[in-house]
Amino acid sequence: DAQESRGLGDVYKRQTGTLIGTFVFAIMPPLIHSLGIFDIRALAMSCGVGSGSMLAACTGGLVAVVPDQEQLILALAAASNILTYATGLYVGLFVALPLTEWLYRKSRPHEFANAA
Repeated sequence: DAQESRGLGDVYKRQTGTLIGTFVFAIMPPLIHSLGIFDIRALAMSCGVGSGSMLAACTGGLVAVVPDQEQLILALAAASNILTYATGLYVGLFVALPLTEWLYRKSRPHEFANAA
């Protein structure tokens, strides 16, 4: 509930993710597909790493390029999105939070001692 957390969440979720990320996710997968580097399944899985609006933009762009693979693209993107949220929760709890606390203790030992 800290002011810093609310400000960061607002900037990341609303401005960066929803506005900029949606445009990037709508444009990048069709462009990468045209290069022929990645399989459509890999590109569909990459659609699931962002927010819901980024998922929709990414899958929409891929389906527009390869309409006969629509069901496959939607299924893999949804599965990737669920896996990203599930693993992201545990990485945040067991990696990011302890790492942040450790860095805080190392960078500001006097504040950590006062907080305890």
